[in-house]
Amino acid sequence: VPGWLSIKDITVNENNLYLSIPNEMKKDCYNFSVLKTDLNNLEELSFELFYEMDQCQSSSYKEFLGHQSGGRLEFFENYMLMSLGDFRNRTHAQDDNSLFGKLISIDKSSKDIKIISKGHRNIQGLAAYKNFVISSEHGPAGGDEINIHKNILDKQKADNYGWPISSYGRHYNKVL
Repeated sequence: VPGWLSIKDITVNENNLYLSIPNEMKKDCYNFSVLKTDLNNLEELSFELFYEMDQCQSSSYKEFLGHQSGGRLEFFENYMLMSLGDFRNRTHAQDDNSLFGKLISIDKSSKDIKIISKGHRNIQGLAAYKNFVISSEHGPAGGDEINIHKNILDKQKADNYGWPISSYGRHYNKVL
């Protein structure tokens, strides 16, 4: 699976640097981790685990695509927001028991997570602005999106952005 196992995003918050990376949780099964280091010692960055998913996607899945993994980070109030792609397993995005195909929040103190929105293919951009978050998403052919997430911390139920049951794009005909 060469080429996609790399840092997906970096961000700084309160003098800490955070990295999101895909991780082989167990043989041929991948998830995401977030690493954190204090920026007070720039001579030697020492990373520790901030968050790790407890779910993984098997690379033996027929259409597995590691490049479709998400991994964007953004801070919003006392939360880290993280995008998680579907690894081209389209069933994840609408599955409420899966974190893949979702935008999640991670409480910076307790590390509790909450699904903010579902129905995502591959969010690649996140920006917090005032009281909302903007995301850009790589859709299928002709289906890229810009989404506005409002009142994200007050919702009891995750907003559904429709993937894969609704899209302006067309599914690709073959596995890359």
